[in-house]
Amino acid sequence: MTALETVLKELATKPDMVQDSALGPLAYRTVLAPPSPHAPPTKILGIPVPEPMRELWRHTSELRIADEPVYGQWGLVMVSPEECESQTLDYRKYRDRDAKPDDLIVGYFRGDSELVLLPRGTANRPDEVHIALPIDRRADWPVAAPSLAEFLSRFAESGEKWWFG
Repeated sequence: MTALETVLKELATKPDMVQDSALGPLAYRTVLAPPSPHAPPTKILGIPVPEPMRELWRHTSELRIADEPVYGQWGLVMVSPEECESQTLDYRKYRDRDAKPDDLIVGYFRGDSELVLLPRGTANRPDEVHIALPIDRRADWPVAAPSLAEFLSRFAESGEKWWFG
C-alpha cells in the first residue's frame, strides 16, 4: 500500500469534527467522491500529471477535507481532472504574472483565494505541493509539503494552514 493509499484509507473513515462557534456548532467533514469510471488522464493541457495525483483520482474524483458545508468558508478541495483543467486555465488567465506553462492547479481552499499547485518544472522536486497565494509573487509562495500524501495527511490532521506559521 502506498503512502497516499494509506492516507485515503484513513480519510475514508474520518469522523466529522464539530466545533462550537458564535454561530452555533459547525461540522467539518471529509468527503471522498466516487472515482470516475475512466482512467485518470496522463496529461492535462499537455502537462504530464504526476503519478500521485493520478493515484488520487483512481480512488476519488474529488476530495474534500475539513469542509464546512453550511457557510462554505473553510476546507480543502482537491478537484477532479476536469476541474483541474478549468482551474489551471483560470490560473493562467488571472495570475499570468506568476503562472508557468507547466503548473497544474489541483485544489483550492474554500472561502480563500489560495490554490494548491503542483509545479511540474525541472527545478522542483517532482512531488512537491506549493500554495499559490493571491497577492504575493511566486517567489514568496510556500512549499506546503514534499509530497501529496504528506500534504493531505497534515491538512486532515490539523485542518489548518501550517505553512503560514
